[in-house]
Amino acid sequence: AGARPAAAPAGRAEAPLPAVADSTRALAQRLLDSLRAGLGAPGATMGIAFADGRTLGVASGMSDTAARRPMLPSDRLLQGSVGKTYAAAIALRLVGE
Repeated sequence: AGARPAAAPAGRAEAPLPAVADSTRALAQRLLDSLRAGLGAPGATMGIAFADGRTLGVASGMSDTAARRPMLPSDRLLQGSVGKTYAAAIALRLVGE
């Protein structure tokens, strides 16, 4: 993970986005490590998308405890019923508009 520029429209080149500061990455890592440990989860990932298009991904713990495989920011996790909350929030926002 790290800064990934958005795709530029055809025929237009854009300057690369600045990298996410090491201090921001370190803070995100500490927060995720603390949250994972507090919940007792074997592994967790976190992605952050900044308003300027930069992205940051961090991981904590293990993705496979039997094989002792560390969690990577690119690992995918099931999200359960979280999608219902997203859909409800968007519906309420549209009603408000």
